[in-house]
Amino acid sequence: MNRQTKKPLDAEIRFHFNSPDQIEVNEVTKDGLRRNKKVPRDFDIVSELQKRYVFFAKEADHARNLIAHGLSCAFYVYFREA
Repeated sequence: MNRQTKKPLDAEIRFHFNSPDQIEVNEVTKDGLRRNKKVPRDFDIVSELQKRYVFFAKEADHARNLIAHGLSCAFYVYFREA
């Protein structure tokens, strides 16, 4: 069996509100890859990110709650294994 240890800092995802109806999403991986995009506030960006990343326990729900209240936040996540 192949056992790989994930590092707790595979990527950092930041959600920032520049306007009341738009979220700026910044992804920075441990190797320096950056992805930046702006999405409407009512778009479920967390579900989209869960296709690539694994959030720690209940942090995806916490992120959704903070975003729903218009609060900027940041989370550290694992890469989802292919």
